[in-house]
Amino acid sequence: MQTQQALQTIVIVGGGTAGWMTAAAFSRVLPQGYRLRLVESDAISTIGVGEATIPSIRAFNQLVELDEDEFMRQTQATFKLGIEFVNWGKQGDSYIHGFGLIGRDQILAKFYQYWLKMYQMGEAPDLEHFSINTVAPRHHKFMRPPKDMPNSPLADISYAFHFDAGLYAKYLRGKAEQQGVQRTEGKIVDVAVREVDGSASWSGTQRRPLDRGRGCG
Repeated sequence: MQTQQALQTIVIVGGGTAGWMTAAAFSRVLPQGYRLRLVESDAISTIGVGEATIPSIRAFNQLVELDEDEFMRQTQATFKLGIEFVNWGKQGDSYIHGFGLIGRDQILAKFYQYWLKMYQMGEAPDLEHFSINTVAPRHHKFMRPPKDMPNSPLADISYAFHFDAGLYAKYLRGKAEQQGVQRTEGKIVDVAVREVDGSASWSGTQRRPLDRGRGCG
């Protein structure tokens, strides 16, 4: 009877933003004892685009312990307060979906209940006027939410980023390799699955110094 072998090596197939995000996260959250390897081919180019994100990207960056100011410089990022939809309802119309909260709830009722009643009576403006994340970009304003003003509407500011995806992958690669992730240049040409436990081994080719197979268990 074959005994199950403990998992020792984790292979991430493909680089780019997704691959290096995975490598950076694994290198931070997995316990000691795993060998992390990422396989990507220089012959397969990634799509270099501007990456539009939502606020959860900040949680990921904190998970992998990125300094936000350094991240901004390395990826040529800009701050993002929401998403604007031009000609959304009609030609000439502009709608901003702002991140974060809208209005402030009261003790006995939610904000939207007050707003809807007053709006139906014609005594309240559109909903976006009660979102700091919508009002601020209309006036070309931004600031990080102040930590020393928890009861201020400024504390409700929620933001994300727009950055160069190629530069983000490069930045994360550097961080992951510092954590011990090994990059293998090449293409995976075959995968074999062990019947006993379902784990896989792979073989691939490398151009330098010569084509050869490489595998891991």
